[in-house]
Order: sequence, then C-alpha cells, then structure tokens
Amino acid sequence: MSIPARELTRSKRRIVLVIAIVLSSVATAALCSCATAAPQEGPELPVLPSYTDQLSAADKEKIDFRNSIRALDPCGYVDAMALSRIGKPVMSGAAGFVFGPCEIWFDGPRITIDLGRVVPDAVPRVVAGTTVWIHHADESGNSCSAQLRLNDSYGVDFGVTLRRNIGDPPTPVEACNMAADLAAAPTAQQAGRPLRAESKYPRMNSRLASIDPCAVLGKVGPGHRPVLAPDFVDYPFWCDFYLDEGDESSFRTVQYSYRSYDHMKPLRGQRELTIGGFQALEDPKPIDTAPGTCAIYIATDPPDTASGAQTETVEVTARSGCAAAHTLAEELTRLYHEFAR
Repeated sequence: MSIPARELTRSKRRIVLVIAIVLSSVATAALCSCATAAPQEGPELPVLPSYTDQLSAADKEKIDFRNSIRALDPCGYVDAMALSRIGKPVMSGAAGFVFGPCEIWFDGPRITIDLGRVVPDAVPRVVAGTTVWIHHADESGNSCSAQLRLNDSYGVDFGVTLRRNIGDPPTPVEACNMAADLAAAPTAQQAGRPLRAESKYPRMNSRLASIDPCAVLGKVGPGHRPVLAPDFVDYPFWCDFYLDEGDESSFRTVQYSYRSYDHMKPLRGQRELTIGGFQALEDPKPIDTAPGTCAIYIATDPPDTASGAQTETVEVTARSGCAAAHTLAEELTRLYHEFAR
C-alpha cells in the first residue's frame, strides 16, 4: 500500500506518521508484578557530530537518542514462531509512506514494529514470565501496541491493527494479546542490536537510513541560533528545526519517506530537476503550507518505470523560499554520497 505524498498536507503526513508509530488512544490491560526480562545493554552512543555544538543541551540529548537507534533494524526483533501463530505473511519489510518502521502484513492483521522511547503511561502485563507494556489500545478494538523495554531509555514496539468489516464487534483482547505475544517472544528479548545493514527483510537495509537528517545543520547552522522543533523529537528520520529560534520564517524540514515515481512528475508549477545526480522535483507552493514555503523531493533510488514503483525519498522544505530549500537538498545529497553505507 502506498500513500501518494503529493496528496498529503503537512498535517496529514504527521497523522500518517503517528498512526504508523503508535496506534490511537490508551486503554487498560491486566496488571501483574512479575519479573521483567533481563535488561539489554543499550547501544554505544556515537560521538556527536560537530553540528550539535550549536544546539542546547536538551536538543543535543534528542540527537544523541536518535543516533543511538537509527542503525537498528526493527524487523530483527520479530520472532518467526510468534508470527506463525498469526498466519502466513503476505508482505514484510519497509512499506507504505512512512520511512523507518518494519511492517508485516497478513491476510488480516498488520504488524508494525519500531523502536522508541519508553512509553510512560503503558500498563504492564506478564507473558510467560516476561513483562511487556500495553499502550494505545484503541477503544474500537481494532488496534493495540505492546512494548518490550530494552533498557531504561527505549524499547521495541509491536503495534497490531486488525482489518475488520464495518459492524464487526470490537475485540481489544485479540489485538492486545497478539501484540503482547510478539513483544514477549524469545527473539525480541535476545536480538541485542540487530542492524539495518544486516537485515534480511526487504528495503530495511537502506543507505539513506544511515544518514542523520539533522546533519545539514553543519552547513546551514553556523551564524544562526538553531533549535529543534518540538514535534516528533525522537524520530530518527525526520529533522524539523528553526534556523533562528523564534523566527517562524526560518523553519526548515528534512524528512525521509517513500514516494511513488508516478508522483515525481511535475504538475501545477512544479519543475523536474537533478540535484546531486538524483531525480528531484521542486514545488514552490506546496498545498496548505505557510506563505513562502518551497518543497523539494529527491528520489535516491534508481528510476523505475513500473507502475506504482516507489523510491526512497528525501523531502526538504524551507519557509523562506526555494533557494533555502536547494541549500538543504544539495547538502543532504553531498552527505549521502560521502557517508551513506
């Protein structure tokens, strides 16, 4: 399934991201005070890039956290035996519009696996001696998430969405039990630090995923007072920031997504161009954005003429016009050529 990025406004894209990472509204689950799975060592944190010297201590901590999980493969926490209890997958790996999570589709449920901060208001549940944390159990019974905490900072989330027909009775127990079973499975506990670079799942081994989107601040930040935007501060494949704190016109974004090649063709004032050797699309007036905003989409995969074919895409926006957006795009492609592995 793909979501045409051209059709999505900025607010709609955020809604898509929220749905993919956490599946709506908290419910309760059974409480039990049994032993938690043995905590795993957190990954060694990389040396902070030099651009973080421009940031506040709080923003440095956010970058530090993103760097610690960016290279990890969420598909690597999936237990084959637990999957077999659900059925036979019809699709797995990276899919849809949102970049980063692992998705596994069945002829029925959809499983989304991702890494994130410990969910503070989750409800503990013990499954076969392992404590997992239930959260975002939808009142309709259609979705539920369970988190296995890997250390005090973050965990791996297993979100379950049940496809159901209109009028079917809610079954929250089914969704939450399925999520909890996946989170408590042996592979999830023993995986350690599975890497995207070693993933066996389609499209998880991504060169683009190795690039810190905030690293563009090394180019555009000096001489300014950059501050990270408060939205999705822990998501490692987005970087929203103000080049100068308090100046709305200095807002910039760098976001990774999947985009259909069909939507890399110019329409209504857009133009096709090449940046850093990659096919790109410039939109000087994106729908429902602040005045002066310019967006550029960069396709980092080789061109594919097949109908519906998708490409990993870098989307950059700048509220101060296309010249500023081009600066971001050119720097990101430079980083890709120099550092992507």
